[in-house]
Amino acid sequence: MADGWDGYISRLIEAGAFRGGNSMGDGLLLRRNPTGAASLSPIVGYLIITAPNLGEAENFVSDNPVYLAGGTVERRYMVKDEFHSHRTNRRDVAPFKQTEPII
Repeated sequence: MADGWDGYISRLIEAGAFRGGNSMGDGLLLRRNPTGAASLSPIVGYLIITAPNLGEAENFVSDNPVYLAGGTVERRYMVKDEFHSHRTNRRDVAPFKQTEPII
């Protein structure tokens, strides 16, 4: 990993906050009615972290390499829905708490 990612991921791991993530390639924005569709910034990757609340999750943004380069970092809660609950009944999938933000 380049551009500060090694140190950033290490910090998340040391804090016990890192739960996963991945880079993302090209994709498509598909809408049934594309008229007036807002242009979205491409998503280039995601991280799943755990934090007691969104405020605490913000503590991990200040040295995020994308943020430092002037990019956008979103934070969102991971919602435990019925599909997720069904999948987490499998032994090979670790469940997430509903309050885990994603940045």
